[in-house]
Amino acid sequence: MTAIIGDVTSTPTIAVAQASVTDNMPLVTPSATAKDVVSYGSNVFRACYTDPEQGRLMADFAAEQGYKTVGCIFNSGGDYEVGVKDAFVKEATSKGLTILDPQGYASGAVDFNAQLTTIISGKPDAIMGVCEVIGVLDYGRIIAKGTPEEIQSDPKVIEAYLGKQEVK
Repeated sequence: MTAIIGDVTSTPTIAVAQASVTDNMPLVTPSATAKDVVSYGSNVFRACYTDPEQGRLMADFAAEQGYKTVGCIFNSGGDYEVGVKDAFVKEATSKGLTILDPQGYASGAVDFNAQLTTIISGKPDAIMGVCEVIGVLDYGRIIAKGTPEEIQSDPKVIEAYLGKQEVK
């Protein structure tokens, strides 16, 4: 059997998924998190959490920690970040948490003073943010550090979390 493994991020995966339906070619993405990635055909699968699931889990965690008021900072130019933030806000609100006005910033921004000043003025118990740089541990050792896109395609991360891929 032949199958497509990948793509890594949601936008290219959606393009590949749409094309793969015509040939009924199985497609498995290890890391495309957009909710609709698997909606293009019964041949498309994902092996990770969706943006809404991540946002809901973050809200569940905030509620379990007893936080009552939460600030939110996110990259307003990123589909992933917006999707996680939207799900977080919806779930946290449904759990009775007060969400301060979410503060967006542009991709590549390096100064968050205005957003953080606004959030801090609301006296939050916690601040939710989606990371732009990630460190990955395997058995307590750092094996990779980089942007979400770099981490998703890092061979050491893939091997640690999905297993070693055999080439035939």
